[in-house]
Amino acid sequence: MTTLPLAKHTALLITSPANILYFSSIAIDSGVFLIITPTKKFICTDARCIREATRMATGFTPLVLSHENPTLLAHTLKKQGVKILYFEPYHLSYHTLMTLKKQCRGIAQLKPAPFNLREIRAIKTTKEIAHITQAAHIAEHILAACVHRIRNALKSGALLSEYDLVLAIHKEALAHGCEKLSFSPIIAFGKNTGVPHHSPKHNRRLHTGDRVLIDMGVLNNHYCSDITRTFFTTPPTTRQAHIYEKVLAAQKLALQQISHGAQTSKLVENINNFLGRDAKYFTHGLGHGVGLEIHEYPSLKTKTAETLCENEVITVEPGLYFSWGGVRIEDMVLVQKNGNRLLTHFPKELSHMILHR
Repeated sequence: MTTLPLAKHTALLITSPANILYFSSIAIDSGVFLIITPTKKFICTDARCIREATRMATGFTPLVLSHENPTLLAHTLKKQGVKILYFEPYHLSYHTLMTLKKQCRGIAQLKPAPFNLREIRAIKTTKEIAHITQAAHIAEHILAACVHRIRNALKSGALLSEYDLVLAIHKEALAHGCEKLSFSPIIAFGKNTGVPHHSPKHNRRLHTGDRVLIDMGVLNNHYCSDITRTFFTTPPTTRQAHIYEKVLAAQKLALQQISHGAQTSKLVENINNFLGRDAKYFTHGLGHGVGLEIHEYPSLKTKTAETLCENEVITVEPGLYFSWGGVRIEDMVLVQKNGNRLLTHFPKELSHMILHR
């Protein structure tokens, strides 16, 4: 486990599922939290989860909490000499915070953690990179299956809705042994591609001439993947081809600049400058970290003063969105000392994106 910067007489309360998983290997979505001191680690949960949680984690002392024994937590903190209990300010609910403050009154103060656990998780180990890379490969196989399904529908005239592709992605993920998808897939046909986070519809069926945007990822060994491609069911118009090539060029420019030490805000500024007048149609961040969560530290946005570090895994996803539709191209990359390494390799040159000629 990564060493936490804890001083004497302090402890850290970990409540978010991703951080619990990272620091203990416990994969239980709710009902469990951790307390970590400079010398000891505790699993805190009720009788329903304690056996499974203890089986998943090693080196942790179990604390079975219950309404019948409401002072156990406070007694444990006192015994460990904890004077300050840090908590995750971006996860802990107000109700839980007030309950804990009441239980710990006179023993330990509750304060927001002075360090960001998401930053600690951002630097990936070799094992984590392997899990993410495998998740990326599976996502690419599923994306290829979607393309095959679209091509068949175009040739046969079979009905295919946006939601049909969502169901197909879920089925393919299970067939590949994934726990689940890393997020709800974004499937958009035609003008719907102009909505960055379009919700797939049952009644929006594929028509010849549609653009098709597929944004999806899977969870493999608890680690996420994320990839987006925009396809054309017939040769694009001059305007559509120009926009596609511009988005692709913007992504390639960003990839040339991504390496250890790069400033995220400067990267975004450079891409906006490249897009010129079209930058106003680029309505989301350039990318984000990926790991146990689909959106992790760092965030590639104009107003974030973050620096990329070696062994972070990020996405690079420029997009342009108009009333007639849009284009987004997204890949996952591993930040390296002198550049980066692509983790997704699905074709993205325009000639490969035209599915029916």
